[in-house]
Order: sequence, then C-alpha cells, then structure tokens
Amino acid sequence: MSIFNLFRKKKVEPKRIIDAKAHGLDPLFEDAARLVVQKKYLSMSFLQRKFGISYKRANRIADELVAAGILGPVIEPMIPREPIVREDEELYNLLAPLYPEINATHRAPLLGIGRLRIGTDGNGVTSLVAFHGCSLGCRFCLNPRCKDLDAEVRKLTPAEVMEEIKKDELYYIATKGGVTFGGGEPFLNSLFIKEVLDLGAKEWHVTIETSLNVPREYIEPLLPYIDEYIVDIKDMNTQIYESYTGKSNSQVKENLKWLVGQGIAERILCRIPLIPNYNNASDQETSKKELSEMGITRFEMFTYLIDKERESIRNKICKLKEEFRKIATRGIIDEE
Repeated sequence: MSIFNLFRKKKVEPKRIIDAKAHGLDPLFEDAARLVVQKKYLSMSFLQRKFGISYKRANRIADELVAAGILGPVIEPMIPREPIVREDEELYNLLAPLYPEINATHRAPLLGIGRLRIGTDGNGVTSLVAFHGCSLGCRFCLNPRCKDLDAEVRKLTPAEVMEEIKKDELYYIATKGGVTFGGGEPFLNSLFIKEVLDLGAKEWHVTIETSLNVPREYIEPLLPYIDEYIVDIKDMNTQIYESYTGKSNSQVKENLKWLVGQGIAERILCRIPLIPNYNNASDQETSKKELSEMGITRFEMFTYLIDKERESIRNKICKLKEEFRKIATRGIIDEE
C-alpha cells in the first residue's frame, strides 16, 4: 500500500503499523512534519537548506505531508505553503500510529489535574485531567487558559498522569466515579488518553468533556474506553455556531450521528447554552429538537454568565498576542 492510500483511507489501526519506513515514508518525514507545524509554513527551498537535500527529495517529502493531511496544497507558485495541522497535539495524533515508540515518552501539555472532585465532571468522586489546546475560537471562552500560549502547563507522560490519578482509585471504585478528561479539547490528545487508560483504569467511570469538533479518527480509538460523553454543543444552527466559534459544526453533527450509530446514545449528554448576543431560548429548543431526532435523550440547558468588561479586555489582549505571533512568524521566514 502506498503512503498516499494509507493516509487517504484513514482507517488504519495504530497497532497494525510497525514503523514509518515500512510504509515508504522518507526518513526525514517526522522531522519535516514537526518543522512545518512549528514554523507555520513550508517551502521547497526551506526544506533543502534545513536538511541539505535535493529539490526532488524535498518535493517528495512535501507530497507525503500533503497526503498525511499535515501540509496544505500549493496556492501560488513560489509562495510558502501553510500547514493544515497547526497544533503539536494534533500532529502527535497523526504521528503516533506511524511511530509507536513515541507513545510512552510523549509529554502532553496539561493545565492541571484536579483531584477529589464531587458532583461535577462525571459520576461520583472524579479526577479532572485538563489539557491545554483547543481548535475553536469561542468568543466567550469559559477557560481561556486552554488557548493562552503563555499559560503555565505541566508536560507529563502517560505513566506520570496515571501515577497521579491512581492515588484516588479507592474513592473511584467506592462511589462509581473515575477520571474525566477535559480542557481544552481532550480529543486532540486521544492516543495519549488511550495510553493512560491502558495503564489500568478498568473499574473506573471514564468521562470526556468535548466539543466533538475534531476528525472522527481522533474519536474512534477511545470508543471502547469512554463511559460518558459530555458534549458542548454551543448551537446546532450552523450560522450561529460559526459566528460564535469561528468554525463550522459539520464535524460535530457527523460525529454525533456516528456515535449514536454505535448504539451508545444513552452515554451522550449534550450541553446546550444560551449564549448572550448569539442565540436565544428558541434557538436552544431548536437545537434540542434536532438532537432528539438523532436519538439523543440527555440534555443540560443553561445560560452563559458573561462579564462584558472583563471579556472585552481579554479579547483585546488575545488579539494583540495573535497579531504579535503573526509578525514574529513572518520575521522567521527571512531569518531561516
């Protein structure tokens, strides 16, 4: 099977892949993939200079990155291409099946691990493992640290996470509780989570708090492990959702239908907020109706409470940080 068909099908189970070399990938593929995500651009001349390789080999690596869904296509000749994958954790989910040896030593960025939580984030006594990183740009982000590039994070391996959360195993078993993965978007770290759970969580109740706005191949590996999906729907109306998050909700709808099709509708709790200035109570009911027609029966309706002045300041700071990042990235192109 060629590398192009391997990625195009996106149905290959991680355990079936021995190594990248066996599938015809260039030995520099992994380094190039990390480089394009780090630099946020890629050109043939940059690859040639960075690795001391020929144009033909650089072009082949670029084709492999495109086939893998990491690098975007050529828009204009001589113009550097931008990556499709823009976060380290998204890249990890693509690389881990090809390089199994990175799973045990990979360190995921965590905002923290909250222990002995009762009555929130799942059944019984729970530990909340909160990941840094999110693919949405919600206007009233309830956890802005998850996208703050300057936020303090703990980078832990699967074994280190398990060591910490297993301290409360007796409480989990006694109260039918367990561990909740949130953030941020935990499904950006799905293979990392799988590695954690494989270390020993058979009697725990496992919950994941998610927007479900991720590719399905991030969701599939965890299907046998998750007991409850708490899904932050925002709004089922495509225009409202995109206006609020900056992203389409087509993946959300497709993933919900897929999960229901797996016969686990009763495990899904959909949170449908009333978001000031974006939707109203009628929109909430419309979303609930659409979800009910899919086969979902569990809902949580609530209203976002917004501190407008604080939110305005926060948005301005985030905008300035993003503009600075873009300016700094443009400067790197010339330096390299």
